[in-house]
Amino acid sequence: LKRGICVFLTPEEAVAALRSLRREVAGLTYGWASPDHPDVTGEYLANVRRFLRHPLGEHVTALFWDFSSLPQKPRTGSEDELFSQALK
Repeated sequence: LKRGICVFLTPEEAVAALRSLRREVAGLTYGWASPDHPDVTGEYLANVRRFLRHPLGEHVTALFWDFSSLPQKPRTGSEDELFSQALK
């Protein structure tokens, strides 16, 4: 099944990607460029896009990018709990 860019995978698609053993899922975390924003200039985003469009990154079907995948401040109490669980 060939699809365009999707912002979110269904739970079934995410599980299938993790279980495929074809390195389809990538994780991205890094130190923030400033205290208020992880990518003030857009440089990290540009590099990620370049990699995903390159033959070396074409196998990636899912990307866990901690900034956009985890609740950021200000967080509610329940979001704080989810954030803490994700760091374990």
